[in-house]
Amino acid sequence: LRSLLVRAALRLSEWIYEDFDETKKPEESVEQAAQNKLNAEDFRIAASMVGLRIEYELRKIFLAGPLKRSQKATVDVTFKTTSEKILEKRLFLVFRGTTCKNDWMHNIGMFADEYSFADEGLAVHSGFHVMCTQCINGIDPAKLMLKTIKEKVSQGIAGIVITGH
Repeated sequence: LRSLLVRAALRLSEWIYEDFDETKKPEESVEQAAQNKLNAEDFRIAASMVGLRIEYELRKIFLAGPLKRSQKATVDVTFKTTSEKILEKRLFLVFRGTTCKNDWMHNIGMFADEYSFADEGLAVHSGFHVMCTQCINGIDPAKLMLKTIKEKVSQGIAGIVITGH
C-alpha cells in the first residue's frame, strides 16, 4: 500500500500544475475540468491476479491570480481492489509550489515558522506558510481545509497526506 500512497502523491503533485481553465470544455467549470483530469488508476501486482485501484475525488480546489491557477486542493483518495473492496481512504492536501518570481520572493523567508502550527506540533517553512494562508476571495484556505480535515477525521480516514511542490 505504501507504493500506492507514493504513486497518488506523485500524481497529485503533477496534477496541481495543470492549466484547468485553458483545457476545460465551454460547458464545464474549472472545478469540473480539474476533476475530469483525475482518472482512476489500475495496477496489477506482478506474477499474481491481484488488482489494485486508486480513485480520486476532488473536494475543493482553490484558484488564485489573474490566470486562475490552482494553488491548493483537497482530494479524497480511495485505495481498493479491482473487486471494489476498500483497503484504505486518505485525504490529500495538495499545494502548488514555486512557479513564478512572486513565489520565489515568498520563499526567500527560509526560516522555520514554529508558531503558526504550534498546536499541531509542526514547524513549517515560512514561505510555505505565507502561500498556505494566502486569502482567496477573502477566505483563508487553511480554515476551509481545517473544516475538511475535521470532517474526514470524524469519518474515520486512515490518514492525511500533504503533497505538492
